[in-house]
Amino acid sequence: MLPRGDHFGVSDLVLSKTKGTLKFVDLKDITKYGGFFKGMKFTIRGRLYNSRTKGKMAFIVIRDQLHTLQACGFVDSAETPNVTKEFVKFIAAIPKESVINVTGTLTPSKVNTCSITDWEFWIDELYVVSLSTQTLPFQISDANNSILLDPKDEPVEELKEGKDKKKAKEDKKDQQINVGPDTRLN
Repeated sequence: MLPRGDHFGVSDLVLSKTKGTLKFVDLKDITKYGGFFKGMKFTIRGRLYNSRTKGKMAFIVIRDQLHTLQACGFVDSAETPNVTKEFVKFIAAIPKESVINVTGTLTPSKVNTCSITDWEFWIDELYVVSLSTQTLPFQISDANNSILLDPKDEPVEELKEGKDKKKAKEDKKDQQINVGPDTRLN
């Protein structure tokens, strides 16, 4: 079971007893109107696409449909005062593809690893709405690789013009993903 703190944890089940008061900002709106949201505190609902934690730092990538946004939190930082060491450990324990609500502030920053490259989200609160299973049959990042399947279901890499076939075969071996009997979908 994941721990719970003042500004992080697993959300309680709603059961439609009350009308929701949270208003969410879509990531596609940040892409279009990012300057409008600059410095404002708001909530994003999305899936945890990836997370990295080390010591007193936590970086997460939030995915909503086609858009991704990097969010970060630092212990003992003026920008993220609610982030503690327990908060960072909680982020590290969340399984990928879990649905999360993240409240924070949007700040300008250059991020090369996400589809929203001009903005970064400073975390104030993070609650898990729906936990995904620990072991998924395959990760979304595995589905986004550059291997294409031919009609015979054998992995084939797209050959770029000017690339020799020997080099293409070596690259193909490095990119293949092995699916064992414990992760097969049948």
